[in-house]
Amino acid sequence: KKVIVCIQDNGKNLGAFAQSTAPGTIGAFVNNIVGFVNSNGYDGVDLDWEQNISAGQYAQLFQMLRAVMPSQLITSSMNNNASSISAAAQSASFVDQFNIMCYDMDSSSSGYSWYNDALFQNGNTQVMTCDWRVNPFLNAGVPAAKIGIGIPFYGRRWQGVTQSLVNGSFPTSTVLYKDLATDTTRWQPQYSFYDPGYKSNYLSIAPMHEFDSFTGAEEIQDIAAWIQSKGFGGAMTFSLHYEFLPGQSGDAQYPLSTPLYGAL
Repeated sequence: KKVIVCIQDNGKNLGAFAQSTAPGTIGAFVNNIVGFVNSNGYDGVDLDWEQNISAGQYAQLFQMLRAVMPSQLITSSMNNNASSISAAAQSASFVDQFNIMCYDMDSSSSGYSWYNDALFQNGNTQVMTCDWRVNPFLNAGVPAAKIGIGIPFYGRRWQGVTQSLVNGSFPTSTVLYKDLATDTTRWQPQYSFYDPGYKSNYLSIAPMHEFDSFTGAEEIQDIAAWIQSKGFGGAMTFSLHYEFLPGQSGDAQYPLSTPLYGAL
């Protein structure tokens, strides 16, 4: 298997990427990345610059990395903000895959309940979905084969509501798939549903007045079918340990990766 190292910005210093890719420092930054990759035996690098993005500096970073890493993997995790789209359009020939992060597309501040990772807008342009995030990259000229679909292995718990698109202000929290799937109170067939229009699994738990959106096997199948029909490059998941069920054995320990692999 290929193993690549991810460099990301959203820990503590949101200015680090911009500083490191500035004209006076980008050469040293590239050399440090390549040195770290090679000295540790990695097969490439993933860049995850999410905030305060300079499209020009990001594009130059990709180009310079490709020049000194001609045969190693270069990937990037991206949202559909204007700077990311511009950087991707400028850098498509230098990057192996842009993984579009199709998660965190809901918010308690939006004024209505929604899915963490719905696949399609299904005619409703007011909601954030995976196709809403991916289409701007395609429209900017990024080849479909260079796009990966980012899939979350966690979901969102909404209190005080039992379904999506209910107006109001509701408290939310993040729930990992492994914790949801081993919660015997919630993880019951009568609470489990799939939205065939927006494409998302969810639990609707009336006794607890709770709505939990999550990625499940049904959505995995629809994501895989979409990837194949559009000729996308593949998928990215975040994150493997969020699904891991140590009490199971074999493929059952990976209840989301297993159907994804099978479908692709």
